[in-house]
Amino acid sequence: MPQLLYLCAVRAFVTYSPWPREVFQSINIVRGRGSAGTSSPNRSAPGEEQPVMSPQTRRATLVGLGALALGALGAVAMVVAHFRPEPGSHSALAIGGPFTLTASDGRTVSDRSFRGKWLLVYFGYTYCPDVCPTTLNDIAEALGKLGPIADRITPLFVTVDPERDTPEVLARYVKSFDPRIVGLTGTPEQIADVAREYRVYFKKHPTGKNPDDYLVDHSSILYVMDPEGRYVTLISAEQKPGQIAARLRQLISQSS
Repeated sequence: MPQLLYLCAVRAFVTYSPWPREVFQSINIVRGRGSAGTSSPNRSAPGEEQPVMSPQTRRATLVGLGALALGALGAVAMVVAHFRPEPGSHSALAIGGPFTLTASDGRTVSDRSFRGKWLLVYFGYTYCPDVCPTTLNDIAEALGKLGPIADRITPLFVTVDPERDTPEVLARYVKSFDPRIVGLTGTPEQIADVAREYRVYFKKHPTGKNPDDYLVDHSSILYVMDPEGRYVTLISAEQKPGQIAARLRQLISQSS
């Protein structure tokens, strides 16, 4: 029963979320099953009396399941509300917008600085232990697979940790993956603004007593913007480099 409620909550999120369905293709729900030819350890052997649940236990179980269902639906509601378009928006999925940030080479740039290029935008930070370096490495490999088409794309790595990710730190970091990746940082207020424009969730998670002892929880997704700065689609960060390259090649060829 708890698994059923969980599946219902996930299905509700996929159904009512404004995100494209392709984002959810990498979500796998693994449910335990007994091996073929064996009995589940919770199943009574033939001839054994089936256990009977007392009324008190049944009542407590139903109350617990009800609370679980309400909690799951509440979580779904909060996530969907977080990605709801702003009032007055002309788009069913308002993603992207104007920003002013500092590039890893020290230049002050805005969204208009990248007009004429397809953008592959990713939010993360240099102290990220695994997801960010893996994704940036995948982006670098995807660019290599695209050949000359890659010249039409500018990957942007926007930090969600502006306190530690200075332009100098970002410059060393993105260069270790691919010099074509542009790192962007700014004041905490500027980062909060651009994250809001792209519907990015991030939050500090303390790991020790010192001010720098923290990680940052953040959403992990690739945003594709066209040469006019308009949102096109999302690509799951779970996609392999070949899949990312194939999707970008398709989008660029369709626009020609």
